[in-house]
Amino acid sequence: PQTIAIIPKETIQAQGATTLRDVLRNVPGITFQAGEGGGGLPGDSFTMRGFSASNDLFIDGVRDAGGYSRDAFNLEQVEVAKGPSSSIAGRGATGGAINQVTKSPGLQPAGTASVGVGGADYRRATLNVNQPFGVPTIGAAFRLNAMWTDTGVPGRDVVENRSWAVAPSVAAGLGSPTQLVLKFQHLTQNNVPDYGLPWGSSPGFPTGAFRSTPPIDQSTFYGLRDYDYENIASDVATGDVSHRFNGVLT
Repeated sequence: PQTIAIIPKETIQAQGATTLRDVLRNVPGITFQAGEGGGGLPGDSFTMRGFSASNDLFIDGVRDAGGYSRDAFNLEQVEVAKGPSSSIAGRGATGGAINQVTKSPGLQPAGTASVGVGGADYRRATLNVNQPFGVPTIGAAFRLNAMWTDTGVPGRDVVENRSWAVAPSVAAGLGSPTQLVLKFQHLTQNNVPDYGLPWGSSPGFPTGAFRSTPPIDQSTFYGLRDYDYENIASDVATGDVSHRFNGVLT
């Protein structure tokens, strides 16, 4: 049995979701872990229906196996298939698979920009531009999405996330049976990772772990301010060629 969940761009925009984790909070059955602080890979680390799914992420149908925190600035929608899905996602997809559908060029010119500020020194800006070009019968268009973020984490000291990204794409044959779409996405991150709090951080903790009096402040950072870092660069390039033979077969 399969459970299919689609999170469209309207939901992503209405919620102001900025990361893939934010988007996936709309889907039950997914448990997020602490990544590097939890002893695993940095970036997005989670389980689906109790099975590890960190290697079951896809971008436009191509496996996205990198250990990094994925941003939502270039997402058109997210598709979640829960249940054994090796027939569509290959090996390892025991709990399910997640496909990130990125933004593609269109035939209508459009442009949007956003700026956000908030608590914990949150600052973010995004740009989305789509422009058709060339002879109209060719159906060619260019699209550019960009993002810059500099923010702390509410309720936590020292921890911060800085990132910027750019995602150009070009398409030809839009509106015709045969289409070509080429996409590229670059993401750079410079973060101070959150290692969490010491185990047994209140008096009388029943596990035999050490006791602290008074209890540890939940905002305290336990790490090395100048030496704990997470520097990540991700580059993803995809190409898609499709031909529609009729209303049934593509």
